[in-house]
Amino acid sequence: MKNRWKRMLALLLCLALGALPVLFTACAKEGGEEGGGDKSEYTVIYDLNFEGSTSRTVTVSAGTRTTNWKPSRAGYEFIAWYTEPECENKFDFTQYINKDTHLYALWEKEAAQYSVTFDFNYAGADEPAIVKVTENELIGAQYLPVCPRLGMEIVGWYKDADCTQEWNLDSEVVTGNVTLYAKYETDASIPRNEDGSIKYENVVVNLWIGSNFGYDSQLNALVTRFNGENSGKIRINLTSGDGLTQDTTALRLQQMPGVNATNTAYYSVEEVYDFAGIDYSTSDYYEQASRDSFVDGKLYSVPLMMGAPFFVYNKALMQEYTENGALPTNYSELSALLDAAYEGESGSNASFVSAVTNLSWTFKEAPSYIAFIQNGADYYTYENGAYVNKWNDQTVFESATAAMQTMYDLFGTGGALHGSSGFGSEYTDDTAIAKVKSGDALLGLINIPASISKFANDTSLGILPLSGLFTDGNGAQAQQIPVHTIGFQFYKAKSVTLVQLAAAAEFADFVSQNSAVFGQAGWYPMRKSVAESDAFRNSSNAVVKVVLQMGDPENFRTLDGYMNGKNILNTTAAENYIVPVLDGSLAVDAAVQDLKYVIAGQLL
Repeated sequence: MKNRWKRMLALLLCLALGALPVLFTACAKEGGEEGGGDKSEYTVIYDLNFEGSTSRTVTVSAGTRTTNWKPSRAGYEFIAWYTEPECENKFDFTQYINKDTHLYALWEKEAAQYSVTFDFNYAGADEPAIVKVTENELIGAQYLPVCPRLGMEIVGWYKDADCTQEWNLDSEVVTGNVTLYAKYETDASIPRNEDGSIKYENVVVNLWIGSNFGYDSQLNALVTRFNGENSGKIRINLTSGDGLTQDTTALRLQQMPGVNATNTAYYSVEEVYDFAGIDYSTSDYYEQASRDSFVDGKLYSVPLMMGAPFFVYNKALMQEYTENGALPTNYSELSALLDAAYEGESGSNASFVSAVTNLSWTFKEAPSYIAFIQNGADYYTYENGAYVNKWNDQTVFESATAAMQTMYDLFGTGGALHGSSGFGSEYTDDTAIAKVKSGDALLGLINIPASISKFANDTSLGILPLSGLFTDGNGAQAQQIPVHTIGFQFYKAKSVTLVQLAAAAEFADFVSQNSAVFGQAGWYPMRKSVAESDAFRNSSNAVVKVVLQMGDPENFRTLDGYMNGKNILNTTAAENYIVPVLDGSLAVDAAVQDLKYVIAGQLL
């Protein structure tokens, strides 16, 4: 009996378990069908729901869920999927698919980002500051740039450069790209006279002399004169050498190329002159000669004076080997002259050389570059916001090679024109002057203006400008002469007040306007109005008369200002390549090929 009941119970349990799949399937169909369905697969259409869009269709097994796909659309944010185009009822992705389903995307337009350009709105200003602001937002305080203008405060931003339509920062929102212009008021902490000019009362300015090539007496005289004219207001205190105290010295007098390696430690001339209220223009100075006063297009040195190299020649020999003493004007004429002189003199004078120079620092800093600029092969130029070397161009490379060959032929050991460069003391041209005067050389290259006073009154010597002598090319560049340049810089000394900085600018401008006196030390004024004045042009001073024979100052030239400029000119090109070529230890072609790559590497 017991066994029979056991068999019956086992049979009932088996029947119950066998019916479970049917029961579960029925429940699933009944819960997700919404009207029922008997297919094994259904389609789900994801409709992107905007004009021009395409839909995505997927196949889903009956009784399973579909994926909550996240589409993308430029300029819009995806919100959710809905069951109708009007997007009123959000689709529930937890339900099972048991019929064909059409879903519709809801989008929300992303807020646009617009550019707000802050124009600092004054001559010599930094590049505008540009920020991105979300559409329909205020321009908050976090977007406003710091005032870059010395001694000034920004008191508002305007929709026009004349500052007549103020932008209301509290209520106006950004609806498109916009440029705003700064309006300024003077810093109330700066003492002012009734006319608004800066008030100076016993202001002391420390001036450090970093470069001094024979013009100290002229500078001292200007300091004495300025201090006398500004008694009780401004006093200039001269320091030099170890007397420099960085923290308290705002004004420096130095060579321009050396400053550029650390130009960020100096204020630009524009911002200091603007603060001091000094009117000036870059056109006040000779354009080609002041190129090294600019770095990245901004003026960092007040151009003051320049020293041009030139040939001094023996008048008697020049008269003998030219027709009526006519001076050469190009390289072919110069070559013919030097050949003739050597041919005529070397037989009776074993010490005779046609042209001489020394290879000291003064030669490396400027004259060594002359053949390259006159042949159109600059080491580099500043163009479109970048420093570039163009020697990859075959024509320019050939010009660079011709320039190096010219230097070797003129001054190299065994050069074709029988010159010499293997002697001479640093900073002086005494040997060259002596050899020309004695008749042991026809020409001597004078590298530094301080040498002029040594022969200015010597009637046996004449002056030959260097324009055009290192090329047979034509054009303005063939006439250019490299020069040494000296100028003022405004150092960012932490213990110097803005009033002291403005007083330093007053002195720098005073010296610039009275720079004719440096002609007496062999230096040419860089300020055009001074150099072209009758007082300078008609000077009776013997040294100034020599200076006026150096050439046309419009042809005086420097390399563009660059942080590595001095190193490229002096060390890389002159010391590492030109000097080895001249002493015969390096071939011309190899030197130019290597120099091309080295310069390009230093411009990166």
